[in-house]
Amino acid sequence: MKIFHKLLLSFLVFVLLIWLVGYLAVSRSQDALKIQIGKSSVTFMQKLISSELSEELREKAEFYEEKHGQRVFGEVFVTNRYGGNIAQTGKTTD
Repeated sequence: MKIFHKLLLSFLVFVLLIWLVGYLAVSRSQDALKIQIGKSSVTFMQKLISSELSEELREKAEFYEEKHGQRVFGEVFVTNRYGGNIAQTGKTTD
């Protein structure tokens, strides 16, 4: 019976090691993917914020702020028919 327990223990250790290696590989690849998505989303966001339409939106918001003596709009953004942002005055809060 001792041999059976040793074999079972060896098998369980082997399975645990396989699982651990797989988990670490997936975890590292997910971290790398998050970093890459973060970089591309910043570039995309900068393009949205610096567009001509976004500049017009900022000018309108500043006009109303000066007219009323306080900030009227917290943020302004325009979406397409699918809900994707196409222009915005700054980084959105969501």
